[in-house]
Amino acid sequence: MPSHKYALIEKRDKVARVTINDPEKRNRLSREVILDLISAFEELREDDSVAVVITTGSGDKSWSAGQAGQVLLAAQDAVHQHKRVANLMFRLDELVRNFPKVTIAAVNGYCLGAAITFLISHDLAIASEENARFGLPEVIRGFPARTIVATLFRAVPMKWAFDMVLTGDNWDARTAQKAGLISRLVPHKDLQDRAWEWANEIARWEPITLEYSKKASHACMDVPAYVKSVELAALICEEHSMVNPRSHDGMRAFLGKTGIKADQTIKWV
Repeated sequence: MPSHKYALIEKRDKVARVTINDPEKRNRLSREVILDLISAFEELREDDSVAVVITTGSGDKSWSAGQAGQVLLAAQDAVHQHKRVANLMFRLDELVRNFPKVTIAAVNGYCLGAAITFLISHDLAIASEENARFGLPEVIRGFPARTIVATLFRAVPMKWAFDMVLTGDNWDARTAQKAGLISRLVPHKDLQDRAWEWANEIARWEPITLEYSKKASHACMDVPAYVKSVELAALICEEHSMVNPRSHDGMRAFLGKTGIKADQTIKWV
């Protein structure tokens, strides 16, 4: 198995966890960290034994403090010199956003700047109630947020997005949940266990159905017209039925009173 110094992989059954591993620099997204994360996700994409991938940060202070300042300044210098620079952060975000397996961000601390886009690229997010903080310090540093704006305004309501973009203020975990940036909050001491539990709950389902559920969801988000998105979702579901010989086995089992009931309620603190 390839070694990733800045992206540690741990596997348990059908779930893998990728830990951003540069705690001394608050898990900043340097070039080296981004490349290791890309390599780790590409490796897990080809691993048929994995159905769900969790991403967390090393230590208790930071999930990721965003892109390293040197990376941002290098990109700015390239603009002035009329040079094109490969956008590795965008490559990582797109890799995770289009990942065929379910992804869960387990936010254990600060999530700032470019890490907000990386967070939004995940399908699901659970956060430490005490330690998680979310913010865009770009305006404080003297430049506008770039890719983050495109993702943030798709992920949360407009007024919430402007609040984050224009003030530079950090949100606590409950504010982020109200805005819709994350869905579940848990005590910090329980974060990793709850993330594994959530991932295992999802990993029970058929991998190809999970993949197509994601595929339909993302395709519809990328189509602006409601009617077109409905049509597209229907076409993707039809494709799933054609490529998956076990399509709707769960419904048949339910109708035969042998399937899992859909009235389960899970309470998250």
